[in-house]
Amino acid sequence: GSRGNGTGTELNRFNGSSWVTVSALSVGTRYDAPKLGVVGNKLYALVSNGGILTTYEFTGSALRAFGPTLPVKSAANAGIFDIGGSPAVISGDTGQSVWKTSLYRLVNGTWRETPLLERTAASVVSATAMNGRGYAYAYADGKAHLFELDASGNLTKDSIISQAGDAASGGSLATDNTHLYLTVGTASRGVIAYKIANGSTATLSQVDGTAYSSSFDVHSCVIGNKLFVAISDPVSDSIAVRSHAIETSSTPDPEPVKPDIAKATVSAIPTQTYTGKAITPSPTVTLDGRKLVAGSDYRLTYANNVNAGTAH
Repeated sequence: GSRGNGTGTELNRFNGSSWVTVSALSVGTRYDAPKLGVVGNKLYALVSNGGILTTYEFTGSALRAFGPTLPVKSAANAGIFDIGGSPAVISGDTGQSVWKTSLYRLVNGTWRETPLLERTAASVVSATAMNGRGYAYAYADGKAHLFELDASGNLTKDSIISQAGDAASGGSLATDNTHLYLTVGTASRGVIAYKIANGSTATLSQVDGTAYSSSFDVHSCVIGNKLFVAISDPVSDSIAVRSHAIETSSTPDPEPVKPDIAKATVSAIPTQTYTGKAITPSPTVTLDGRKLVAGSDYRLTYANNVNAGTAH
């Protein structure tokens, strides 16, 4: 946690009867809570110092910097998680002239950026790993996104979860290594949990009824055969913890039927101005409410796109 009376961060461990400080840093502010993540049986801390992010690895008995400072000018709702056995950071950035939300992964000593949301910083971010792939939930501008990333941190899917469009009060993503479980705090429906089999939003289904009638923020985890949800309730000024039994089968649900790409919608391409060079616009392609990713969901080719006339 960050110290409340100044700058600095402490890592504490509960020894069975009391909390013991195991490492301390001189950086970190009380307004930006540090985040912890376990990656490959190692503990990592993500510390914000006035919006500037640094990742630390707990080795021996000390927190040591893991790579350089991240290329984020003013972090918003940052988190750290495991992707492909390496630490990955997701953060909004409100310090740029154009806000954004991106994933960062350390490659050869440099933080490599994978853009997730352009022109906006997500108000809610939660991520987890399942079967070697990364999954991230982000809520921004009235839309709930589920991003799928491969083991190298490349974006392979960006799905819109229409059922969580009113999830303005927080969200948390958890997994039992077979299914994903997304718990969201909605504006008027209370706390709702969803099961996402195989990481595909086409299989999304609600877990029983309302988990809690009101909420401000939610966090979730899976332990054994139960999904646990912690809810912050500003109405009663309390914290509630609820649990629900989940499936224990190690056999994943059947893969969903592959969508028909012929039914995809392509955004209109405006008239282009002659430049003497090849014109290569990038239209937006959506299918069943999901924004498709060029290079993985579809491939762009161009023809007759240099001289004036009709290109293809």
